[in-house]
Amino acid sequence: MRTSKFLACLAFLLSSVVAVGQSRLAEEADDAFKKGFYYNAIELYKKAYTVEKKASTKAELIFKVGEAYRALGDPAQCEVWYEKANRAQYPDPVTYLYIGDALKEQGKYAEAIAAYNKYKEKKPNDMRADAGISACEVAQQWVDDPSRYRVDPEVLLNTPNYDFSPAFSDKRNEDVVFTSTRSGATGTNTDQILGESFSDLFASSRDRLGKWSEPVKLPPSVNTESNEGSPIFDSKRRVMYFTRCPVAKKEVHGCDIWMSKKVGTNYAEPVMLALKPDQAKGDTSVITVGHPAVGPDDDYLVFASNMKGAGARGGKDLWMVQLDKEGMPLGKPVNLGNEINTPKDEMFPFVRHDGSLYFASNGHAGMGGMDIFKADATGERQWAGVENMKSPVNSSMDDFGIIFDGEE
Repeated sequence: MRTSKFLACLAFLLSSVVAVGQSRLAEEADDAFKKGFYYNAIELYKKAYTVEKKASTKAELIFKVGEAYRALGDPAQCEVWYEKANRAQYPDPVTYLYIGDALKEQGKYAEAIAAYNKYKEKKPNDMRADAGISACEVAQQWVDDPSRYRVDPEVLLNTPNYDFSPAFSDKRNEDVVFTSTRSGATGTNTDQILGESFSDLFASSRDRLGKWSEPVKLPPSVNTESNEGSPIFDSKRRVMYFTRCPVAKKEVHGCDIWMSKKVGTNYAEPVMLALKPDQAKGDTSVITVGHPAVGPDDDYLVFASNMKGAGARGGKDLWMVQLDKEGMPLGKPVNLGNEINTPKDEMFPFVRHDGSLYFASNGHAGMGGMDIFKADATGERQWAGVENMKSPVNSSMDDFGIIFDGEE
């Protein structure tokens, strides 16, 4: 009898420990997700799922894995996990909407329309399904009748890692600086958001035959153990602006725009631009400021930020600030307004020689993920007439970080 009671007591204690472990894993996963550490959140949700016994909680954890993959921008895994959530009888039919979005981002437009229609059956008053169906129909038309552009990969610059946001760093457009998470990036830690190395800025030069040299890292004055990316140069190619996102274990700190002046073939110690509200007073909020673009006359800067303020639409908006002769901000940033910004994300701006604005958005009607859009200059530092660049510049996946070689 004593043995039976002991075993029963032991079993109770063990089950309590397991329950506490399950709860702690799920709480840690939720905390990681809230902080934007999606890669970590996915691993924790999966661990919590494997030890969870309650069917409804398991279904919720499956759904949350899908949510983390959606935030991470992995549509194939989104589709897998939202389908799993349906099979686990997750009660919210929003899974069908998100499956439609995931299929659209993979270019599976007919299948996406079928998923949106399933969602419409369950939520007939939600207009997001109709918007998704319309976007799929238009995207298929653009694929069938592409624009005059041709898209070719730069195989000498690309790796299996993330390589993006190039900028010409010389007047002849033969030298380029770009962002990469490739092997050899500064630091040994793993980005808790992407599960990759932290990004650095790399440089490469093009010879007379158009062949790019082996990319090399920019010096330690620019690259740190933080994420550096999205460079842009002024018209004289003497000043570089870029984004830096500091590293802090289990903490989130917003990104900032930094400026570094060329000194011969090297770069001076960067200076941070005070663009966030109350930044001069030592604000340590998680406001993100990044993706700089310089006007043709070097007198203003367009950038992306999630900061609040007059005209902010939600998500990340495009903002503009005037620059002084030293390339530093003058006055407060101004939101570019409803013609450009949506309740979702507008990022990665680029201003051409004629003042036209190019940017990436997942809020304007597009082909899947983020698409590249063009807005014509309608006055001094004003833009309108947002136009999708269509296929093949855009695809069902995320497209961003456009620049132009010359004025054609």
